[in-house]
Amino acid sequence: MARKSKDQILAELAELLQEFTDLVKPEDITADMKFEDQLGMDSLIMVDAAMAAEDHFGVKIPTEELKTSMTVGEMVNFIYENQPDADGE
Repeated sequence: MARKSKDQILAELAELLQEFTDLVKPEDITADMKFEDQLGMDSLIMVDAAMAAEDHFGVKIPTEELKTSMTVGEMVNFIYENQPDADGE
C-alpha cells in the first residue's frame, strides 16, 4: 500500500469528520480549522473521531495527543508521519 499524501489524508479525514459534525461540509474543511472552535467538537466527540481515523488510516493516535484546540492540519501531520510504510511495517 502506497503512503498517502497530506492532501489525500486531509480529503479522507474531512469525509470521516462529516460523521461527527453538522457544522461544516467535508469540502469546506481546511487544515487550519480547530476541532472545537470551527467544527464544534467536544473532547468526547474528538475521541470518537480519532478512533474512526485510527481504523481508517491504520495509525494509533495517543489520547494525550488529542486536544480540542488542535487543528485538522495537526491531525493530518500526525497521521502522515505515523502511517504504515508501504511494505507494511
